Amino acid sequence: MKVEVISCMYNEEFLIPFFLNHYSWVDTITVLLDIDTDDNSTEILEQNSIVNIIPFVFPNGMDDGLKSKLISDLYVKSDANWVIIADADEFIFINKQLLSCIPDEFTVVDVKLYDIYRHVTDSDLNQFIPISKQRQHGQLDPNYIKPSIARGKLNFVWGPGHHNIAGAVNRHQSPFIGSHWAMADPCFCISRRVNNRRDRQSKANKICGWSTQNWNITESSVLEECKSHMNDPLINDIERIVNHEV
Repeated sequence: MKVEVISCMYNEEFLIPFFLNHYSWVDTITVLLDIDTDDNSTEILEQNSIVNIIPFVFPNGMDDGLKSKLISDLYVKSDANWVIIADADEFIFINKQLLSCIPDEFTVVDVKLYDIYRHVTDSDLNQFIPISKQRQHGQLDPNYIKPSIARGKLNFVWGPGHHNIAGAVNRHQSPFIGSHWAMADPCFCISRRVNNRRDRQSKANKICGWSTQNWNITESSVLEECKSHMNDPLINDIERIVNHEV
């Protein structure tokens, strides 16, 4: 079984080591890398033998419609048996054994992604410690269930944000679990969301209403959100995954 992860990145030097460690079990990680990236993302990615970098450019700022089209095109060209679509801050708890147990009739698997925050008891992030053992507190956004896993060599097209998928699909009834790290720690999320997201929104995003969560944020509002979640409950789903060493 061949498994490929497809992602799109811009200035993700902090998250990339976590991303590569988490998905180290797959055969290929294909990264659409924005050529405007000016941190150490390229150098970090180039050091990993399973990473395939494809440079691209957003002509008019961050355009979620163009991003989803480019990712869908890569999916169609993939020769993998399973393809995982994941942003740099999305960590899905899955492996080849679990994928092999999915009945043949299912072509798409949804992923239930929990919004993760730094708990008052959490230590600083460490790229050498598994994702699930570092951040286990947060909440589930009922709208954040995404068709992130698909059998390869089919005619699927993802919409903006990868929250929907077009094509003849038969979805697995039990979503897998994932961690959404957009707000996992103030040490990176403030700059990432304000400088790398809010300040790069394209006119197309504004017209179409894409990525609205990043339109009007400020450094103080992001920090305040982090502080308001410092006592969020333990996520039982993630705790269960940790206990089973998935």
